[in-house]
This record gives sequence, structure tokens and C-alpha cells, in this order.
Amino acid sequence: MYRRVAPDTCTQTDLDAWHAEKYATRSPAQVFLCWCMDGHRVLRLIIPSRPTINLATLSDVLRELGIPVDEGRTSATR
Repeated sequence: MYRRVAPDTCTQTDLDAWHAEKYATRSPAQVFLCWCMDGHRVLRLIIPSRPTINLATLSDVLRELGIPVDEGRTSATR
């Protein structure tokens, strides 16, 4: 669903829907949303949060599967 909502008319429902629909842009936009709320440019809203998990590195997964890992090649990506 695509929403066209001006910042000064944005409601909690609009923000919740946007966060649910546009997960990839959620984190970068939080700084902007806080700035808007601090400057009284938008209503004071509750920014939804989603728990994040630390994913294992590829080399960790390969090790668990018993696949040899060339540490010289994978250490640069850590």
C-alpha cells in the first residue's frame, strides 16, 4: 500500500503502517522522525521498534555444517 501523507498530518496509524510496509527504510528514517518530533514539525508519535538478532557469519555456519573454511579469505569480511 502506498500512502501519501504530509508530515504535519501523519498519525500513529500512518507511522505504524509505514513501518510495517517499508521495513528496509525504517532504521534510516528514525533520525529524521525524531528530528521532526523534537522540532514540533509533527505530532509526538511512538516509533515502533522491532527486535533485531545477530546473524551468524557465513564462516560460522559453514563450520557448523562441517565445511572447511579458509580463514585467510573470510577474515577480511568480519
